[in-house]
Amino acid sequence: GDAKFESLVRRETLKQLLPSEDGCNEFDEVDEENLAAIQSIAESSDMVNATFLVEAKETMLGLLRLIKILEAEECKLHFLETRVPRSALRADNIEMEYLFSCEVRQERMRHLMLALKTSNGLAGARLVG
Repeated sequence: GDAKFESLVRRETLKQLLPSEDGCNEFDEVDEENLAAIQSIAESSDMVNATFLVEAKETMLGLLRLIKILEAEECKLHFLETRVPRSALRADNIEMEYLFSCEVRQERMRHLMLALKTSNGLAGARLVG
């Protein structure tokens, strides 16, 4: 009851803080894990620094998609590290992980998260800092 209500209130608050430019309601794609981090970013300045961990099933395709997304969302890339996934027992055939830090405009944060999570060349993304 109460936890579900609090989640709903947080989602509605974030919808107001991070309005969609195209009118679509794609906010439901952002999971609870990233909700608090996005909320704290939304309360900060116009340009924010964010760190992401992105997984790719194909090394070069994933890197190309990542760079294209950062370019489309007008991000300034500060740091990029590639590494073989830490867990070799994964069943989803993740070939490479990308840890990167970038500077992004606050109003583009939601679009960046959605693009990283739904891109064909990428297998998943998490906001880690």
